[in-house]
Amino acid sequence: MLRSNLKDDVPVKNNISELVNELTDKKKFLKVAILISAFSKFEGASRVAEHQALELSENSASVTIFTFNADLDSRSFRVNLINPLVPFRNPFLKKVYRASFPVNLIKVSSLLNKLNDFDVIILHHPTLANLAFFCKKIYGTKVVVYNHHADGDSPVYSFTPQGISEKIYNQLVWSLYWKTIKRFDTVISVSKYSRKRLKEKKGIDSIVIYNKIDHSRFKKGLDENRIRSRYNINNDPLILFIGRIIPSKGIHLLIDAFKKIKLKIPHVKLLIVGKHYDREYSEKLMRLSDESIFFAEQISDGDLPFYYAACDVYATCSLQEGFNLTIVEAQACGKPVVAFDIGPHEEVLDNGYLVSEYDLKDFSERLVELLLKRSRNVQ
Repeated sequence: MLRSNLKDDVPVKNNISELVNELTDKKKFLKVAILISAFSKFEGASRVAEHQALELSENSASVTIFTFNADLDSRSFRVNLINPLVPFRNPFLKKVYRASFPVNLIKVSSLLNKLNDFDVIILHHPTLANLAFFCKKIYGTKVVVYNHHADGDSPVYSFTPQGISEKIYNQLVWSLYWKTIKRFDTVISVSKYSRKRLKEKKGIDSIVIYNKIDHSRFKKGLDENRIRSRYNINNDPLILFIGRIIPSKGIHLLIDAFKKIKLKIPHVKLLIVGKHYDREYSEKLMRLSDESIFFAEQISDGDLPFYYAACDVYATCSLQEGFNLTIVEAQACGKPVVAFDIGPHEEVLDNGYLVSEYDLKDFSERLVELLLKRSRNVQ
């Protein structure tokens, strides 16, 4: 159960279907478009979009996800990839194409034609805000905006100084985004903390819908050995982290804390699961690591719940979150969590410990406590 100690009167909805029904007067057989830059298994907003698509589809809506790239299964909904007119494989060119999309009038016009009969648009990322804006302006489409970022600013993803694509993205996309979303029908924040910060920083109010997970997948009782045998971990104590490999996730801090834990539990292991986004940051993490730290990037979506099942404790030193879906997924799988006491974590953590930001001594001690308790339970 999600909880909050924030004592403010916040309008909270149960789910996205409830909100969509209100916006459309419970119209049946709705067509819903979900706009999101990347539909990836390691990105929190993508997992939220996936759950929304499934939920709306189960309520008789026809759902299409519009995205630049995807590695999640579509199942009961459609995925429309926003590909360039001339395909290219260079990662830098892909970033530039995505960042410059708001001024790509040819592609925007093409997508507008595909969206002309949709009833509702759910917007997750600012890159596609102009597309949602034109749909509302031209077709009168209802638009719901999701505020995933707690501070109302563009998130910091890069360990190195901003490159050209990052500068374009932050200066062009985000500046237009904050002006645009005030004209949409509803703004959703994923936590009470995110709502509070958005109102303080940008003067934009919102309602709260807590992120949901698929409890048919993330649950207790899954096979613990499926992943342990893959990495030859056997019965060693295991700490898990899942998320994007970016500086704001504090993985370098987690590795520092892990080294303190090894002094007391020498055979402990750390498994870090996620996609790498910053070459220099990833290289730094590799230099900090030893043979007791495993990195996993190319995993199947079907295996993801079994990674939670394999661990003894889930740990995150993340420094910036609007919600933190992985904490909820870990707890659903019956695993205790140790995390920094930042932003929304007091709303989502109910099994484990919150530790003061950057206090790696307390962080490591809490993990040792939980790992030793696990060891006694096994014996």
